[in-house]
Amino acid sequence: MSFLKIVNNVKDDLKDKHKRPRPFISHSDIKPCLPLESSFFYPSGHSTWYASTALLLADLMPERRERLIQIGRQGGYSRVYCGMHYPSDVIAGERLAKAITADIIASPEWQSTATKSNPKLTNF
Repeated sequence: MSFLKIVNNVKDDLKDKHKRPRPFISHSDIKPCLPLESSFFYPSGHSTWYASTALLLADLMPERRERLIQIGRQGGYSRVYCGMHYPSDVIAGERLAKAITADIIASPEWQSTATKSNPKLTNF
């Protein structure tokens, strides 16, 4: 089972529902520092992915939780700095990630995966 695919499906449903244009489309004075994307962007898919990945890895490696969460947050906010998202898009992505990963982590499928992965990660 791909746990991030679950997150991605929910994020895509929300993007289709809100259909919010990117900042550089609404504000011509914003010059993105990343390749232009024409898709809708609320919530931020990158922020959702970074935060979800950080939370899932933090569950597997609790001793690295603080650093993983920081990296996840930085990944999301880089999208704001580069003109691809509004801060609210990133915050929505982080909240979505937190809600979905809480359900994933509580699932028997995740618990089984985490149990199998844990010995491999202790030497990582």
